[in-house]
Amino acid sequence: MPPPRPQSLQEPLGRKWKRRAIGLTVIGLYTLVAWSTAWLSVPIAAAIDGVTRREDWPTVRFVLLALGYPLMQLHALSFILVTAPFTWHPRAFDWADRFQVGWGHFAHRYLAAVYGMGLEVDGLEAFEPGPVLLLMRHTSQADTLLIPHIVGHGLDRSLRYVLKRDLRKDPAFDLLGDRGHHAFVSRGKDPEGDREQIKWLLSGLRPRDVPVIYPEGTRTSDEKRARLIKRLEEKGETELLSYARRLRHLLPPRLGGTLAMLEDSPGCDIVFCGHVGLEGASRFDLFREGELTHKTVRVAFWRVPWSAVPEATDARGRWILEEWQKMDDWVDAIHRGEDRPAS
Repeated sequence: MPPPRPQSLQEPLGRKWKRRAIGLTVIGLYTLVAWSTAWLSVPIAAAIDGVTRREDWPTVRFVLLALGYPLMQLHALSFILVTAPFTWHPRAFDWADRFQVGWGHFAHRYLAAVYGMGLEVDGLEAFEPGPVLLLMRHTSQADTLLIPHIVGHGLDRSLRYVLKRDLRKDPAFDLLGDRGHHAFVSRGKDPEGDREQIKWLLSGLRPRDVPVIYPEGTRTSDEKRARLIKRLEEKGETELLSYARRLRHLLPPRLGGTLAMLEDSPGCDIVFCGHVGLEGASRFDLFREGELTHKTVRVAFWRVPWSAVPEATDARGRWILEEWQKMDDWVDAIHRGEDRPAS
């Protein structure tokens, strides 16, 4: 069992259950409408693809994806309800941990089946020995399923996530998050609370634990990159602006959370995760257009020993930026058809 949750994760019951009531109502209505009309929506989608002569049935695939979302919600809520009377049990935390890994693994398998996607993975040896910190590229909601599938399920690891607080609007994330060892940070609105959560997240790390953070803090896209560059120009932050312009595929990492993780887990090696192939899931319209269809997602992990991490905070910040630049170079090389190893 993890130690007691920090104060910033403890909400007033009224506010918590008001949010959950709204979320559960929306999910319930969505499920009712989606599945009661499936007999009609699937044939209509097929007719649209047939009339417009669209290859690979993108509209049908999108409808099937939309029908799968409430199934995932119901799967999670069923687990919450069935195990609610047993939260006192010493193994309740482990049950929730294994369920969350299996839940993400199943969601990835469903997505891959709907779009006929393939997967190539390099560098799994980077996770031995553990524990390690995992810093991951973030392009879409789809890449959040990679780690439960590859690392959680494939390597039998326990995952601890740094997540943005907005995800608590999703009932499954909200309820499962309360059963796991995860941080829901405000991304700067409550720095002290966020810092407290990260310290709690990293407490009592075991060899099979993998804390995960997305340093960019949001999904990457060309539009977001352009807005960031414009904002940096207006603020006159020339050094960060120059760095952001050098990146071709990633956003500059937000240093606060990553630096806190390094400070609170001395001795832990760091694993970076780059991936290519899920850019077609960065927006719902790309899902609808079938951009993921028959894509092969390439994932690479590489490990940096703790001895290579600078001691001073400023030097660590520069080191993170340098490593992120290496990931951007690797992503760019893969896009250009160069089969180069990640490092």
